[in-house]
Amino acid sequence: MENSAFMSSCAAPSTPSGRWLHRCAVLTVVATLPLLFLGAEVTTHQVGMVDPDWPTVPWLLLVRSWVEHGIGYLIEHSHRLAAWTVGFLAIGLSAGLWLTERERRRWLCWLGTAAMLGVGVQGLLGGLRVRLDKLFGLSFAAFHGIFGQCVFALLVTLALCTSRRWSAPVEPAPPEETAALRHTGLLVVILVFLQLVLGAIYRHWGFTMALRGHLLVAFAVVAGVVWLVKTVEGGRPAEAGMRSVVRLLAVLISCQLLLGVEAFLAKQAAPGLADGQHWLWRRDLVRSAHVLVGSLVLATAVVISLEARRRTAWAASATPTAEGRLEGAA
Repeated sequence: MENSAFMSSCAAPSTPSGRWLHRCAVLTVVATLPLLFLGAEVTTHQVGMVDPDWPTVPWLLLVRSWVEHGIGYLIEHSHRLAAWTVGFLAIGLSAGLWLTERERRRWLCWLGTAAMLGVGVQGLLGGLRVRLDKLFGLSFAAFHGIFGQCVFALLVTLALCTSRRWSAPVEPAPPEETAALRHTGLLVVILVFLQLVLGAIYRHWGFTMALRGHLLVAFAVVAGVVWLVKTVEGGRPAEAGMRSVVRLLAVLISCQLLLGVEAFLAKQAAPGLADGQHWLWRRDLVRSAHVLVGSLVLATAVVISLEARRRTAWAASATPTAEGRLEGAA
């Protein structure tokens, strides 16, 4: 029963309105990337409180010069402008889903609403980080960073579920093969999220134990991704459609490891080794890129887990029941 319901939610026809919504979902995801990077830059340069006023209008940088306030002011308000942009796109995407999909895939409409509310809550957390800084310090900043990566994964999920790929049939495979892929994919999602939480705790609060946990979980994530690659590359043709996204995850993990090592070594380097502002900016860009790629890793792992779940549903639906086998034999 559960697999049949899941399959019916996947088997929605590809219509012009559906293709338009998919493009809108992809645009929202793309617009979120600079938002995540600028948010990481705010934390890296510690400029979250460069302007204690909140909320501010989106066009503030057009009416107020950032030169007299410094580069941190530009980074912070560029982050706010990007947040406004993503917010408007999320509202439009949610409205479009309710207008076109409410009769066929109401669950997708509610998913769009959840994404819109998630973007709104993320903006509220960012504002509370500014307004309540004296009371809570960096607490809201840490939650703001972690929740932002979850919202990004949700937006990527919307892009996946509105795509043609989501409604395309899958060649059935033995349930034990798809189940192994589904369990491994879910485990990787959990491990990546745990690593991101530990990284955020260390980044905002500087707890050494969080850094150690972050490094240790990284080994577990790499092991999980290696097992995913082994499962997909050695699987039947039914898994061929997932090879590209699993390979993408492997590439992202490799980049993330390199950025993590570089960020750690740069942070531990003696001040005398730094050659002025050029070194500092290069070091800070590496740290912010490490955060951005971490968000991409989480979103890609979520896509793999959802795809594995979809393939499991198709495999279960293609497996004949015991009653059907008996009737065929008679």
